[in-house]
Amino acid sequence: MKREHEGAAVCLLVAGDYRVGSPRPDGYNNWIEWSKIQYRGGLRQLMCPICGRWKFPQEMRAHGCRVERVDAGEEGKDKP
Repeated sequence: MKREHEGAAVCLLVAGDYRVGSPRPDGYNNWIEWSKIQYRGGLRQLMCPICGRWKFPQEMRAHGCRVERVDAGEEGKDKP
């Protein structure tokens, strides 16, 4: 019986040790792992008013944006 995968190369990707609120890493695969940690930690992406892209809060600070989050249900309330 012949094994087709005998001697096949294996690619192992090692991601960094990311924490909630940490700055965005370089590279697509690193960003994917980092964004999963941010989402699990409760952070959500917001649309950047300058470029229109979706970013996490720490990415917006690095981009120079200042966005205030509006919680659901508070859009119509008058502020004192």
